[in-house]
Amino acid sequence: MPLPTKRPLTRFRDITENGEAILDYTRELDFEGYLKNRLVRDASERCLARISEAAVKLGPVAEDLFPRYGWRDIRNFGNILRHEYEGVLDDVT
Repeated sequence: MPLPTKRPLTRFRDITENGEAILDYTRELDFEGYLKNRLVRDASERCLARISEAAVKLGPVAEDLFPRYGWRDIRNFGNILRHEYEGVLDDVT
């Protein structure tokens, strides 16, 4: 894992802003509408990748400040989006 960032507030802001962007993009959509809107899906996935990268850059600071979140899963999700994107399902079970 890389060394933690010296700017944790910036990284937490990145996470918050990208999460808010996803909510803005999807606010008027139901799940079917989301699936039909490739632009929104692509933008949302890009925001999720940024959230994952910010979590990587936070390093153990994330766990220290917010231990109840699944930081390992958040970090790993970026790898899935980048390297196993064909396995990302648009369905929820």
